[in-house]
Amino acid sequence: MATALGDRGYGHLAFLAADVDAVAEELEARGVTLVVPPTSFSDAGRRLIFIQDNNGNYIEFLTPLSAYESNAIEN
Repeated sequence: MATALGDRGYGHLAFLAADVDAVAEELEARGVTLVVPPTSFSDAGRRLIFIQDNNGNYIEFLTPLSAYESNAIEN
């Protein structure tokens, strides 16, 4: 992961998603490899995944953990 971050302008691009687990499921169904599978970070208050594009750029999809609580989405 560090190689791509060291030689490009931006570290990564991030998208807010209503349900990162659903995004992960759809991406995997389309043959996309998850660099970081759905993972919760309680200190940061978010659940996220990372994928990589064909140029090595990292793309993050994240959902605030509060959305899982308020919408009763299972972690």
